[in-house]
Amino acid sequence: MKLILKSIIVIFSLCINLIVAQHISAMNYSPISIQVTSYFSSETQISNTISDKEYGSKLSFSSNLDSRSGYEFAFWVVNDVVKDEFDINHEFILTKNMNVKAIFRPLDKYAVLFVDSNGKLLKIDYVNPGESAIDSDIILPTKPGFVVSSQKWNKPLTDINANTIFTLQYTKLNSSSFTVNVEEGIGSGTYAYNAVATIEANSA
Repeated sequence: MKLILKSIIVIFSLCINLIVAQHISAMNYSPISIQVTSYFSSETQISNTISDKEYGSKLSFSSNLDSRSGYEFAFWVVNDVVKDEFDINHEFILTKNMNVKAIFRPLDKYAVLFVDSNGKLLKIDYVNPGESAIDSDIILPTKPGFVVSSQKWNKPLTDINANTIFTLQYTKLNSSSFTVNVEEGIGSGTYAYNAVATIEANSA
């Protein structure tokens, strides 16, 4: 009787483990698709789609890029966000569907990207060595509580001599401060809007 009961418990445990493993697999695995675009200009973009890749896998897209004479790789843009720290052979960890764009530059010009403060791409341009980047045609985003700073970008637009990223700068409109009075503790004071106030109660 004990042997039969033990066998039933073992079989039951195996069934539970199998169900749990299948459930985890169903939760974690979702086939991933990636659109890979080689960007040479606004008029010349070559795209292809990679399908049915496994969640969590690593993949380099360098072999999926279009190669053409007179151009070299400059930047990656992933889901419209510039990733200037990635080189052309970077291995991406796949966790969701992606739109990946490789920005190439002609050898006689530099790639210039304009981005929002969160890294989102606003404009791609190409500039001759020593000349200035042009931002007059960019539709600037808006952020509640902020305005674009009088000095719009984080660096001058003049004398471009390398592939360059310009990041939009903002000035906070709400400069309010708040007074905190702490009874039976420490931390009283005046704090700027959105600042963190540390408050401690007195020892008993």
